[in-house]
Amino acid sequence: MDSKESGITAKFYFAYLSSTQKRDDFTKALIKEILNYDLDRLNYAIDCSSIVVMNFLLINPVFPNIVNYYEFSPYTDYIQSELIESSLDSKKIVSTLQIRLNQLKKNEFDDYFTDESRQTIKFLNDLCEQHANNQSIFLSMVANNINNKFHDVLDEIQSKIKEALYRNYNNVMELYKKPLMKVKNFLSSINMRLMK
Repeated sequence: MDSKESGITAKFYFAYLSSTQKRDDFTKALIKEILNYDLDRLNYAIDCSSIVVMNFLLINPVFPNIVNYYEFSPYTDYIQSELIESSLDSKKIVSTLQIRLNQLKKNEFDDYFTDESRQTIKFLNDLCEQHANNQSIFLSMVANNINNKFHDVLDEIQSKIKEALYRNYNNVMELYKKPLMKVKNFLSSINMRLMK
């Protein structure tokens, strides 16, 4: 009942029947589930870093089919104010993403990239290239997940840099470990003599 790979789902028709029966609260809940279904699918594409799936889902969402049925017209205020406007990307994350990706490229952190981070960066670059001017509400509604994907790459790079620096630090500290132990043992022996 929850999914049909292309087109309107059974849940959509359930919402349609509910709207014809004037079951407002139930219909609103189903409308929200239909929107969340589209958003969940887009978030899946983002999580998998798949631009092909992302493009398909942006072109073929289920939710816009609601406008084809006048029975949903009493719910336009609910859809507009509570579902769409509250979820839109007010920070313009997608439109500024290319600038942030260019800054990342300029800093030349390639040595710290993993295969997964390279795939993510390619996905984000493809997303910017293909959807920089896309005014889709769906893209705007999943912008935070896109931003989180970018920050995951930054966190991974930061972690790799720290790992490399600590490795050097630990190697240097290893050189001083023996002399420090000798000094510590010497001080202990002096303290023991003074106590006697």
